[in-house]
Amino acid sequence: VFAAAVALDHPALNHGVRRRTLGAAVASSLCLPKVSVASPVVSAVIGLDLAIGPEDKGTLELELFGEEAPASVEYLVAFARGELMAQCAESPEEDALMPSRVKMNARNMERQCLDQQSSGVSLVGSSVWRVVPNWRVDLGRVSSRFAGRDPPEFPVETTPDLKHTRGAVSIRRGGGSFEFTIAPQDNAFLDKEDLTVVGRVSQATLPVLDVINSLPTKRNSFELGGTPAVPPLGANFARACEYGSPDPTCASYKPLRKVVVTRATVASS
Repeated sequence: VFAAAVALDHPALNHGVRRRTLGAAVASSLCLPKVSVASPVVSAVIGLDLAIGPEDKGTLELELFGEEAPASVEYLVAFARGELMAQCAESPEEDALMPSRVKMNARNMERQCLDQQSSGVSLVGSSVWRVVPNWRVDLGRVSSRFAGRDPPEFPVETTPDLKHTRGAVSIRRGGGSFEFTIAPQDNAFLDKEDLTVVGRVSQATLPVLDVINSLPTKRNSFELGGTPAVPPLGANFARACEYGSPDPTCASYKPLRKVVVTRATVASS
């Protein structure tokens, strides 16, 4: 191959012809195997039926990669089946400065949680709670019935070869958050966050993702160098908002049309 390349690089040869001939010589000189990047194997598909506002409906199909991130996929599958076991979290300590409404919410949530702790947490009734247009769509904010639960954790898994391309589905590394993220567009910034890519939205249901991505939102956050300054996924932030925290970031990029999961199914591939 080297000899052919040297000979064909002679200046007397036409540049275009030299380029084409060199390619043919290299290709025919050795029978080298073609190197290709295999697509991840889809081990399960979660179907999420959504109510988008008072009238519209749609379905998202999440194709999950169980071989790349088995514990993370098992976590999402159990969540979709309503079988994700999670203990009740400790209520925040009360103090004199805590608003009475916040205290009441915390007490009611703790009481309800203890009464239902033996049942699994479900994706049904959860909502899309944050839409940063063309940046991220965050799902999995559980209904008030499960808001007092502490999201379980598991050993951290990484999928460095899987990036946040359009439709990528990711969860917080090692669990600790019910919420998960879908990238509506390619977003390399999410690769730097504490997230593990575990799947993708099916090609057929990407238009539903586009509808959600285009929803009007409440924006009271700000940007740093063009990057939306929004809190990352995490249980403490989510639970604080459920308790009725006055923190304005609780409503940052909240969609003005409520998007709720009405049904969740799981199919094995």
